[in-house]
Amino acid sequence: PAGYPDRAQQGFSLPMRAWMLDPLSSLCHYHLEALQASGWLQPTWISGQWQLFKAGQLHWRRAWCLVVLGEWAIRSQQQ
Repeated sequence: PAGYPDRAQQGFSLPMRAWMLDPLSSLCHYHLEALQASGWLQPTWISGQWQLFKAGQLHWRRAWCLVVLGEWAIRSQQQ
């Protein structure tokens, strides 16, 4: 369209919260359970953080960090 190349860049955000609560929920739970089993953090604290996320009181980035740490726990057990 006319003017499109001259338009300022626009950012966008992914619907991570919605994805983590619906299509990615089983993946998230799997990784959080692995993190709880690792003993690296208190299991009750991990589940509490997830509950805060579900309640909208914890940003998805912090919850996602726990999910990723759970993946790292799984990979470290495989070595």
